[in-house]
Amino acid sequence: AHQSECPRTCAAAIVNAAELGRPVRVYNTHLDHLDAEARLLGLRQILRRMEADAARLPMPAVLMGDFNATPGSPELAPLAGEDPPLGLRDLTAQLPLTFHNFYRGQEPCCKIDYLFATPQWKSAGVCRWMDEENGVYLSDHYPICARLTLYGGRPGQKETAMSETQSRARTEQTARDINTLGAFCGRRDLPALTRSAVRQACGADRVDVMVLFGGSILAGGDLLAD
Repeated sequence: AHQSECPRTCAAAIVNAAELGRPVRVYNTHLDHLDAEARLLGLRQILRRMEADAARLPMPAVLMGDFNATPGSPELAPLAGEDPPLGLRDLTAQLPLTFHNFYRGQEPCCKIDYLFATPQWKSAGVCRWMDEENGVYLSDHYPICARLTLYGGRPGQKETAMSETQSRARTEQTARDINTLGAFCGRRDLPALTRSAVRQACGADRVDVMVLFGGSILAGGDLLAD
């Protein structure tokens, strides 16, 4: 089997953005830059993982990254056709070149960067960040920016208000949880981390278990060893 010239990975994360109202999966990859067969095998492996994730716990998903393959390349065949895996569609289909290599002429400028999305996503626009100052670019690629929402996610003002209320409630609950944890961890059963303090508090010269938090761990290690 063909292997990538250097190790290649796909980073996957479940993102719970309050404005979307539900968690989504995000996959980001960088396929091999030399071997088309390695790119094909890598993409197939990623799509198998995405399908397995969706079968286990369905949620909207996006797949993005530098595929090192121009539109119509054979290695992109798994994403082509009328019935691609998970219904993934290319939201960047209308973009021209994304790789420019600083226009040094060493490699042809072309489109090799993509963002694919499952049918639950609605695109409000995709663009390239073409910032340039005195010949200095953000990267040898134009970063791609897409504005996405979910179909049925926030169709009206009423749902928007509910989402904001729920978000505020979650924030307040998190604050209460932090305060509860702080009150528990901040309480000290010993006035000082010394042998005499242990004897005075516990009536014993030896303890079998000590529970330490935060900065106490460093000093407590010495006491526990003693």
